[in-house]
Amino acid sequence: MVMASPTQKLPLPYLCAAVLLTAGVTACGGGEKASGEGSQGAFISLDDNTLNGSEGANDPSKVSAEEAALTQGEAKAAEASARAAADGPRALDTWMRGLPEERTHLAAFSPRSVDALKGFHQIWDRGSARYASQLKQELEGDSFSPQALGSEFASYAEAYATGGRPALDQALARGTVGGMAWLAWTEAAVRLDFDQDAFESAGRGLARLVDHFLSAGFDRLRIAALAEDVALVGRNAREFLPHREYQVQSGDSYDRICRSFRKQGLHCYIGWLADFNHKRNYNLRAEETLLVPESKLKLKAWRGARLAVLEADGVPIRLYEVSMGRDGEPTPLGDFTIETCLKDPVWYRPNGPAVPAGNPENPLGKRWLGFAEDTQYGFHGTNSEDTIGSYESGGCIRMHNADVIELFELIGPGVPVTMYP
Repeated sequence: MVMASPTQKLPLPYLCAAVLLTAGVTACGGGEKASGEGSQGAFISLDDNTLNGSEGANDPSKVSAEEAALTQGEAKAAEASARAAADGPRALDTWMRGLPEERTHLAAFSPRSVDALKGFHQIWDRGSARYASQLKQELEGDSFSPQALGSEFASYAEAYATGGRPALDQALARGTVGGMAWLAWTEAAVRLDFDQDAFESAGRGLARLVDHFLSAGFDRLRIAALAEDVALVGRNAREFLPHREYQVQSGDSYDRICRSFRKQGLHCYIGWLADFNHKRNYNLRAEETLLVPESKLKLKAWRGARLAVLEADGVPIRLYEVSMGRDGEPTPLGDFTIETCLKDPVWYRPNGPAVPAGNPENPLGKRWLGFAEDTQYGFHGTNSEDTIGSYESGGCIRMHNADVIELFELIGPGVPVTMYP
């Protein structure tokens, strides 16, 4: 039998035992009290924490009420603990999905989660060494701030703190691909790559981010915010993409050089060749050496996200916002090939006179990149810049005029296109 002083509160296991003993006596004794030594001890009073013989000591309703109150208290405590455990992952999810300028809007979350994210954000502010040092100090103490954002996030943080980038890569390889903590540290790894001018690794990381941001339902503008980083990779593609050298001959031009290499099966286009060689214009000098890219170009576009990516050997080198077909005239999905490339295209109305380039009623804008498989569709500019990002075309992929002019120079006939939902 468990005995207690008048001021001692009984632990829950003893309370449960009291209820069980009460139930057992009732069942075996037909509702009568048990007789004999210790029979009164089977009933433990919960009233004012007194023992046997106190008023109401044998009232099962008081036992049940007190037990229910304790159970409810434990449930509330468990709920509060669960909320605290979920707060960090929710804060991380909000932070990852927000635009860069929105990443400080986390007032709804706990100070621990916000502080952990502020520390993590140092990687974006060229403070990676400072953050790593902070993490090492925390590991030597009693509190590790990344734990506030979840155990998986903390495992990546610990790998980075103890083993640097190689250990982080190993941890990401073993992690939950596409999970929010995995995405956060994959994006952090891209920032670390840029700090070291590791453009190939940054490009591969950006390719993973685009694919998984799309799969995770990230807002299109959040994905479009990667465009500057993607373009930086593209401008430094010569550092890692395969290429061959060509010595410029007297009388050469970009067009002549590109046509010659396209006959050899290469995706060699004027703007891509100039970009690959860090040239801001199309001037050439006799006997200078050009690096001719040997990589395969491919265009990808997502109808739902209204985004397009130009890849070179699977590495994104440009990312654009686009518009897609309106209701009733959806942009077709599947595989296509760029064929017809026109500057200042004329728009031929379905039932009316042709509309020349430059006319405000011409919706094709500055350039046209038409599909071989279905000539009525393609990428083109616009006469309504503010509609880019919407569903307002007749099925084509509309682009800002500045973007389509750039794309027109980077690609040409023969470049494959895949349109995704």
